Amino acid sequence: MIPQRSRARAAALAVLALLPALAAQSQPAKDARRVELDAQLGKELSKFARTVSTQKWHTLAREIAALVVEHYDADDNTARRLLGQRKVRGSWQQDKPKSQLPGDGIDDRRRQGLAPKWQELQQRAGALHRDLGMRLLDEGAKQAAQREFDLALWFLPDDAQVHRALGHQQFEGLWGTAEDIAFCKRMQAIVGKANELAQKDYEVTEVPLSELPPELKATGLTFAGARGPNYTYWLTDSFEAAASCVTWSERCHELLKDLLGADAEILRGNAWRWHAILRTGEQRDALLQKSPTTMGPFKFDQARLFAGLGFAAEGGGRAAVTWQPQNLDADYSVANVTKRHLQDQRNEGLGEGLTHVTTWLLCGTTRTWFADLPKTVVGDAKPMGRDPKEWLQSLWKEIDEGRDFPLLQVPRERADNFRDSARLKAWSFMCWMLARYPDKWWPLIMSLSGGTFSEEDCAHAFEEVLGRPVAEIDAEWRRWARRGSKLGEASGWTLD
Repeated sequence: MIPQRSRARAAALAVLALLPALAAQSQPAKDARRVELDAQLGKELSKFARTVSTQKWHTLAREIAALVVEHYDADDNTARRLLGQRKVRGSWQQDKPKSQLPGDGIDDRRRQGLAPKWQELQQRAGALHRDLGMRLLDEGAKQAAQREFDLALWFLPDDAQVHRALGHQQFEGLWGTAEDIAFCKRMQAIVGKANELAQKDYEVTEVPLSELPPELKATGLTFAGARGPNYTYWLTDSFEAAASCVTWSERCHELLKDLLGADAEILRGNAWRWHAILRTGEQRDALLQKSPTTMGPFKFDQARLFAGLGFAAEGGGRAAVTWQPQNLDADYSVANVTKRHLQDQRNEGLGEGLTHVTTWLLCGTTRTWFADLPKTVVGDAKPMGRDPKEWLQSLWKEIDEGRDFPLLQVPRERADNFRDSARLKAWSFMCWMLARYPDKWWPLIMSLSGGTFSEEDCAHAFEEVLGRPVAEIDAEWRRWARRGSKLGEASGWTLD
């Protein structure tokens, strides 16, 4: 039984070398055995894809169809049609947007009836590619053997014979390359560091009321202040609550310094003089009315729509005030450091993702968003929930259906129109980036900051900083992020 979708397909993508990259590699003349095998399996897979499509298992049908087109028969009419394509003047073109392709409508009974047949086809196809790969390897045709082994792992992701032939190693249930395992260890180290810091205490002192900022003093409200090595908070309830916000900010500060490495000096605790948290709408209105400079460029009715505001502080520098219940304090304090003390004025799309990564790593939450007022407001628009488990399920579903947000668009997403799908992708992608490119994630953000960028600009930045085409990077991220990925599980990409 294969619940929801093909487990073998999901797991395969966690161990095979990136299949799209194979098409770009120069290939020797095709071996006659390969030609015969491809013709045989191409027809069988195309026929099976059509069968599962008639049973409304559309996601599996499209996965198989994409495999057929990429590696068996690029002109297979059935496979192309299942992918929503049609032939125009001799070339295949997308007839329907991917977002309009049908979702699964198969019931459990029919799924359970088809699953054994799919497993049988996978076993046979994987064995055929493995056996041909072994023969080619014995004959010294390493490049040709590599292609057969990669396809064998698409069907049989845990085939130990193939993994050994490829020189793969085992790590926490994963068969992978040395690079895969190094990535997993880096990700685990990041998670371990965050868990350690989430328990760390810092020296926090009470700030005398004589230092209460004039903007807060004008409200007539009672405040308590707390100061740590890098951050100062003023809250309307207690010193203990203010000290907790300082502590979470210091924890994020140390985590970001660790992640930034040689770029750590860019993180500045003194970039904002102080932060304040109010608890009620009445307190918010008192601040905005009695200290109008805190509204910045906004009018009173506009300022009330935000959850918080940054502004020029009296006496110089910048300050920020937010209004929220106490159960949001930890998440906000972490997000505040990431956004205002590191990411401020830099790429908004990647920055929102990084902000959610730090709150998730330290607090296990993804609750604080930074956004501008939208240009237009849809009256019945329902905001996305804030539960990271729901985020992960939604992201998996989008990847399953081939409609996850395009990576090239993430750095171009505007703060006044930050779409839910973009938020999911930015969060996951930046988490992956920290471990996959520990020395390059910040240079990538910097290369995409300080202006507006076209898709071509973004593609150039990715390739210049990371040394690879953006499509290849997106495919490798997807290999880690998708449902059932053993690479993801071994690295700690789970919310269990």
